[in-house]
Amino acid sequence: MGSGGVEVKGGGSLAPAYVRLPFVGRTLTALALTSDKLVREGLEKSFFDDAKVTAERVAYYHRPLRTRGGQLAALRARTQADQFPVEQDLGKVDARTLIIWGAEDALIPLAAGQTMKSLIKNSKLVIFEKCGHLPQEEMPERVLAEVTAFIGK
Repeated sequence: MGSGGVEVKGGGSLAPAYVRLPFVGRTLTALALTSDKLVREGLEKSFFDDAKVTAERVAYYHRPLRTRGGQLAALRARTQADQFPVEQDLGKVDARTLIIWGAEDALIPLAAGQTMKSLIKNSKLVIFEKCGHLPQEEMPERVLAEVTAFIGK
């Protein structure tokens, strides 16, 4: 669902640009994460339906980021995300594969899902209209139905 690992143009990022600054990036990120503002902005980029970005959801995502370990994990995930491409290996996948994508994913565009579909031999791409980067949260019933149907085949 909305997976990284293939090169496409037009994607966004949840991380502010200063995250990648040598030395000060970590400090600035830690300071920024003391507020839930970045989390709220990230969720607003991640959901197609802004009504899903509730105070409760923001608090849920922000809770682990208030700890040093949570901040380090987020920083590592962001700075390493572009370092581990899988595109060159997708043709080796020898298993039925379900790919689910939000048509309005502003973080990892649908083109990435289409590339994955073209590279994974026995794959199925299901596109959710009016859905962003988090179909499992934006349309959980539909995700469950698609996964259940796929497994049942």
